[in-house]
Amino acid sequence: MRRLIDCPGSAQLVAAIAALRSQGLQADRYCFSGWAPRDRFAAFSAEVARMATQLQPGLTGSAIAPERFTSWLGRSLSALEQQQLRQEIGLETVDELWLATGWRPKEQLLRQLYPTARCLCYGDGLGVYVAADSVLQQRRGWRSRLRSWWSPATKPLPADGGHFIFSGDRQPPFPSQPVPLSDLEDYLHTLANALPTQAIASLRQLTAQREWGVLLTANLSEQADGAYISLTAEIEAYRQFLADQSLPSALLLKPHPRDSATKLQQLTTAIADLGVEPLVLQDSQLAFWPIEVILLSLLPDLQGLPVFTVSSAAVPLQALGADVQLGFGAAIVRRQFTRKGQRLRRHEEQQLQRWLQVGNGASNPRL
Repeated sequence: MRRLIDCPGSAQLVAAIAALRSQGLQADRYCFSGWAPRDRFAAFSAEVARMATQLQPGLTGSAIAPERFTSWLGRSLSALEQQQLRQEIGLETVDELWLATGWRPKEQLLRQLYPTARCLCYGDGLGVYVAADSVLQQRRGWRSRLRSWWSPATKPLPADGGHFIFSGDRQPPFPSQPVPLSDLEDYLHTLANALPTQAIASLRQLTAQREWGVLLTANLSEQADGAYISLTAEIEAYRQFLADQSLPSALLLKPHPRDSATKLQQLTTAIADLGVEPLVLQDSQLAFWPIEVILLSLLPDLQGLPVFTVSSAAVPLQALGADVQLGFGAAIVRRQFTRKGQRLRRHEEQQLQRWLQVGNGASNPRL
């Protein structure tokens, strides 16, 4: 029984391995294709490879830059092209495809490559079920970046089943089972113990003797070519969001792999203007590791840790005990987002709040 994990990011790899473990299973290979600046893709894939061997000793995979899929998606591949891609992935045949959502274009391409394989979903991020018509997907660049890729050849096929740590606020249209939060926690601690020693030592020194919290951003102005919010407005939105909170004396900021240096500089300036010390996670290796792993390497647990975020990262962090403040709120959205972006962002934040309230049901006794 050959099992292939489609891995669009480091958090998804953790979720997939946890989902497999919940069924007493292991993967044979993974296929990584996370979005990152071109000059950082090799570094990103190297860190994912390190994580894979920690999560499942001996697990190896392939790394295919997402830009390369632009020449494949949106059309039916020839038999020769399919054979070449299977060779690059490293599996000629697959019995089970483990996919984050089951409906994204690249996932549909994998289903073309392995048409007899069962499709099992494990959730986006750290295992959150995301429906194909979720409002969160309308802003994330899929519509603008991938519009030309959609075709009858990539029309989403229904999944055969799913295993999710966090169920979201909707029932999947296929059989699904909960994944115990304890499985996720075990793997997060495993990775926390495998982080680069010197990088973590430096980070511990940075946070020592400080009352600190965490700020997690999202890709907003980067998506859809700034159609929903400009970079200047996004920075101001974060500033206003934080100004409304009871803040610790320092905020640890983990840049998103796609955050630009300009955005990071402007954001740290905005934080400092609020009288809060910005602690920027600068290490190039740590940038690609899930924030939950980094935090668990600094603290025995996340109980009560102040976290300020506008993304779905709120869901697993709350489940792990953090004190999460989520969302810009209607007033900031109205002031800072474009007319096109306001309605969409309001719906996004409503959905995120529902996810936070639902948690992952029975599989998480703390919620």
